[in-house]
Amino acid sequence: MIREGHPGVPSAFLRIAGVYTDFGKQPTLVQKIKRIYEKDFQSHFFPGNTDTGQSAVHLDDTIDAIVRCIQRRNAIEPKTAILIGEPDPSSYATLQNAIGKLIHGDEWTTLYVPPMVAKVGAAVTDTLSGGDAFIKPFMVHMADDHYALDVSRAKELLGWEPRHRLLDELPKIVKSLLDDPDDWYRKNGLER
Repeated sequence: MIREGHPGVPSAFLRIAGVYTDFGKQPTLVQKIKRIYEKDFQSHFFPGNTDTGQSAVHLDDTIDAIVRCIQRRNAIEPKTAILIGEPDPSSYATLQNAIGKLIHGDEWTTLYVPPMVAKVGAAVTDTLSGGDAFIKPFMVHMADDHYALDVSRAKELLGWEPRHRLLDELPKIVKSLLDDPDDWYRKNGLER
């Protein structure tokens, strides 16, 4: 809308990865932590390549990127798209294992499940939950997608790169869960 409806307005487009905080908040991350914490049967299955990952970015790094963009707005070509996130995301398996180890003291076993079986399982779970299940059948076909970001433009134009790494921040996120599960669930908009 900005590009087409307001062509004369100076603008930059920050394309921001999944934002997480010191206690979680990023939906796919907190759902993964919740399922492992609760030893949910589904948390042991994945319908794709467990070496793939999804880029994330800490809230503090996000704010830093926005501030830098505003400070450098006159030097950035109008309508420039800039990717904001970790350039090399942790794989699904790495995150699962780290979360399992932090919560239960052991790596978390993750087994491959064929996509068609996963779609049926997601559909049944969603139906039984009245449509409130987090994992939806349409998500299954995205399981093999790897979301690594080229943040070279952010480095060049904003002098920005992430200072936090999700894998390094995970112990703090899990500690907030273990210290006060009710508060962690509430802050992340989850029901127990």
